Amino acid sequence: MSKKNYKDYIKEIILKSKILLTLLKTINFFFKFFDKIPHLLLEADLKNNLVVRGGPFKGLIYPEPRTLGYFFPVILGIYETHLHKHIINFKKNKYDNIINIGSAEGYYAVGMALLFPGTNIVAIDKDREALNFLNKMTKLNNVEKNIKTYQDDAKIFLKSITPDSRNLIICDCEGCEFNIFSPENINLLNKSDLIIEMHYKNKNPETERKEFIQRFERFHDVKIQKLSKLGSENNVEDYPFLKNIPVKYASRFVKVNRSLTAEWLILSPK
Repeated sequence: MSKKNYKDYIKEIILKSKILLTLLKTINFFFKFFDKIPHLLLEADLKNNLVVRGGPFKGLIYPEPRTLGYFFPVILGIYETHLHKHIINFKKNKYDNIINIGSAEGYYAVGMALLFPGTNIVAIDKDREALNFLNKMTKLNNVEKNIKTYQDDAKIFLKSITPDSRNLIICDCEGCEFNIFSPENINLLNKSDLIIEMHYKNKNPETERKEFIQRFERFHDVKIQKLSKLGSENNVEDYPFLKNIPVKYASRFVKVNRSLTAEWLILSPK
């Protein structure tokens, strides 16, 4: 009997045997469970060792395994990777203040306090629960002396900025940017750098974008930063430490599921 015929013969025996088919199903069930083991081990490691593993905020410590956004990309240090180059570029500058509008639980505010030691950080958010979490994280990372929280309208806060000061402003306020950065406030920011996440009302945002950028054109150069890969910040294949984890499990560690229209404005003084 040839090797091929021998395999077919064995296959026919198995297919006709209820006992052997049940055994195969049992084996298949256990193999599926084994597929989950690397994923479960990585998840346990990330939730039990709450230190950001990479990116510009490497070493940032979380008080508990929770963020108001995406825990796994944050703790791995691959959250909003398209902004990393801009943050590192701004690292060479000296700022009077770093202002985080829409600070949420504190990833950027506390991360910036570590990246810019000694610089005044202002974290602005209307969510008291988020600011309470942020305060826990400031103490854990020993930067509470450098960070002040502000639970009020960012537009009002910006009016207090001294025009001659140089600030770095990071803004993610879910559409409020059109109100916060009024022409009056922008006149106070002519020496400041800004990273603004944009939230357009229309699917075709050209008119909204143009109008918003025109507010800054007198004092700032503007770059439009889109996602490096359409519809995704990160892909599983970009990270070797995920290679032994099935894609269906690995994807939850890296995916943020941004809209295809997601973009940021990077503004620097002329």
